[in-house]
Amino acid sequence: DWTPNTTDAGGRRYDFGRQPAIAQWNLQCLAGALATRIPDHDRLRAGLAAYADAYAAAHARMTAAKLGLASWRDDDDTLARDLFRILGDGSVDYI
Repeated sequence: DWTPNTTDAGGRRYDFGRQPAIAQWNLQCLAGALATRIPDHDRLRAGLAAYADAYAAAHARMTAAKLGLASWRDDDDTLARDLFRILGDGSVDYI
C-alpha cells in the first residue's frame, strides 16, 4: 500500500501494489477496443492471460534476486508477503 506520491496518500490510487492490476485493467480496455476489429476474441483473452503469467514470473524472479535467493519456490510467497507487509507497515522504500 506504499505510494511515493504524497498527494495520493489518502486515496492510494498510485501505490506500488496496485500497479499490476492497473496494467491489467489498461490491457483489458485496450482489448475491448480491439475487439471491434479482431474477430477472434480467444486471442485477446489469451493475450490478457499471458500478461498475468509473464508478470507473475517476472515478479518472482525480481523478488528472489532482491532477497538473494537462487530461485523462487512456491513456499517463498509467504516469506515475501510477510516481508512486504513489514516493510509497508514501516513505510520503508524497498523498491
